[in-house]
Amino acid sequence: ILLAHRLRRVGTGNFKTKAQLEGSVELAGLSEDVNRMMADIDGLIERTYVATLNERTAQLTALEAQTNPHFLFNTLQAIGSEALARGQMELYRMVTSLALLLRYAIRGGNLATLQDELNRVRDYLFLQQARFGDRLQVEVHADDALLGLRLPKLGLLSLVENSIVHGLRGEVTSIHLQLTAASEGGMARLTVKDDGCGILPDQLAQLNLALEDPNVTITQNVGLMNLAGRFKLLYNGRARILLHSADQPRETTVTLLIPLEVYPHAEGSAD
Repeated sequence: ILLAHRLRRVGTGNFKTKAQLEGSVELAGLSEDVNRMMADIDGLIERTYVATLNERTAQLTALEAQTNPHFLFNTLQAIGSEALARGQMELYRMVTSLALLLRYAIRGGNLATLQDELNRVRDYLFLQQARFGDRLQVEVHADDALLGLRLPKLGLLSLVENSIVHGLRGEVTSIHLQLTAASEGGMARLTVKDDGCGILPDQLAQLNLALEDPNVTITQNVGLMNLAGRFKLLYNGRARILLHSADQPRETTVTLLIPLEVYPHAEGSAD
């Protein structure tokens, strides 16, 4: 009878109560088994509930994170429209370039075409040249046959940013940056080269070690390390990042080598 009452309470969703049956060893064993089973079910329900709650919280957080950039993007568009209406073309171009960069960054997908990436690199460089003027000289050369190929989104842009941020320091007051994309022996060779302040030998050795070893953790050049991690995931170790820096002539070069045949098989979407 006690066991029947216990099961009826279970039927109402109450898994907390326990049935203590006295009497034979068999009844006591049955009582213990039922209690253990109900405790297991109660634990499973609680874990499932917590997991579902965490998932919903994560979804709400993600939606909130999307809302803030979109709000900023819409605000930039409004500022750009006002600048255009007032005939302030330079300000309009700067705000529009920033808005396009923001939209590109928050767009879903891990990959983008080289054409899209170069367009956003040019937007970024336009903003930087408005800041540095003639102190920043840029050349971009890309093989037209590679423009439709897909690569990690924001990858080249992060390398260009690194060149400017880390290159224009100390006694270096101007920088010449070259970005090239060409086919070479079945590989896509993407290069970002600058004549900035360079990388110290010890730091260069540490960075190259980190680029070769996926288990090495490094806090410097976060954009470069992030790109290296994405390369390993997207191309299954078949793509490489090469880093070189020298004093004579003063030059720092980051080269991305990606076998052309892996492009169609790279995971992710730019849509």
